[in-house]
Amino acid sequence: MAGSPLLGYNTNVRHLGKLYHIQTEDSGASHGHIFTHLFADGGRIIASKKTTYSQYIGTAEYPGVVKQLMRESHKAMFIALRDGLFDEDEAAGARAMMEMEITLDGATPPKKPATPTPSAEIDVDALERAAEAKLAEAAEKQTPSQAPAARQSTRPQTDSGRYAPTRPAVASGGSHRPAARPPDPASESIFGSDLLSEKSLDEVILSYLAEDVDDEG
Repeated sequence: MAGSPLLGYNTNVRHLGKLYHIQTEDSGASHGHIFTHLFADGGRIIASKKTTYSQYIGTAEYPGVVKQLMRESHKAMFIALRDGLFDEDEAAGARAMMEMEITLDGATPPKKPATPTPSAEIDVDALERAAEAKLAEAAEKQTPSQAPAARQSTRPQTDSGRYAPTRPAVASGGSHRPAARPPDPASESIFGSDLLSEKSLDEVILSYLAEDVDDEG
C-alpha cells in the first residue's frame, strides 16, 4: 500500500563514553512526516527532528523520496551528535536541530550554540562599603529615635556578614517535545541488549556515506 509507513532506522552509538540511540520513523502518507529522535539515559529524548514530505505524496517519486529523507535525517542526527551540538547545552542543541533543513541533497549543518560570555565579576566588598556609607548617611539625617531603625538592613545576610545572593527566578512548566514511540515495557532500555554500533560516530557516518555511493552507482 502506497500510504504504509516505510521501515525506519534504529542505531545505537557511543559518544564521550555515553550510549545514545537514534531512531528515525515514517508516519506514512496519512500524515506525511518523518521523525528522528535522539535518546540517552535509556530513554530520555534529547532532540527531535521533524521533516515533511507531503508534497511528494501520490507521485511516482514518493517511496524513493521518503527513503532518502529518512536516511538524510538519520545521518544528520549522527553528525550533530559527533560535532558536539548537545554536549554543553542540550536544549540549545535541540532547538538548532529543529531549525535545520533536511533535503534530498543532504542537510544544512546545524550551528553549534555559542557559549555565553560570562559577565564581569562583581566586587562584593565595594558594594558593601557603598551600602554601609549610604546607611550611615541616612542615619545621620534621622532623629535619635529613628536612627536605630535606619541602621537595620532589611536584606538577608549570611553568617560571614555578606549579603545573601539573589536567587534566580525559576520558570514553571516543562518544555514540550514531539511525541516518540515509548520504550518497550518488557525491556529495561530502548537500546536493547544488542549494541548495534560499538563503532565510532565517524565510522557510522562513513558507512552511511558508502551506502549513498552504492545507491547512486
